[in-house]
Amino acid sequence: MKKSIASPLPDAVDAGRPLRTASGDGAVGSPEHLHVTFERAVAAADRAVGLWLAQVSASVPDDLRNTAPAHQSASDPRALRALVRVSAIAYARRLRDAGVTPERMVVLVKEAAGRPSSVGYAVQELMSDMVRWSIEAYFDE
Repeated sequence: MKKSIASPLPDAVDAGRPLRTASGDGAVGSPEHLHVTFERAVAAADRAVGLWLAQVSASVPDDLRNTAPAHQSASDPRALRALVRVSAIAYARRLRDAGVTPERMVVLVKEAAGRPSSVGYAVQELMSDMVRWSIEAYFDE
């Protein structure tokens, strides 16, 4: 069951033509886009940790080691992290421009990210960074 994220923005803010991504995961700056990018970044971080653990594990046969491609593009955790940053900044600025208070903005950003299925260090770090980026963007002129 897909969770629907209601936009807390007034109709006047949503009336403009939002920038849509090629993958169709919502308008940049929307809670839907932030949710999708956050989930993808968390999954990529989990995969990266799993691959690293497999690399260093002595119990993994040699033919299963080095299974990660040399160049990861669409699933590169750093690229997805940058996409989460852009999405969080755009969403925070849209909320600010709509008159949402800073406190409410933080709550809405966290709600938009959702509750990822994993609770590891990478998730906690990304959530903390996302909140920090949002606060900085809210007060940036």
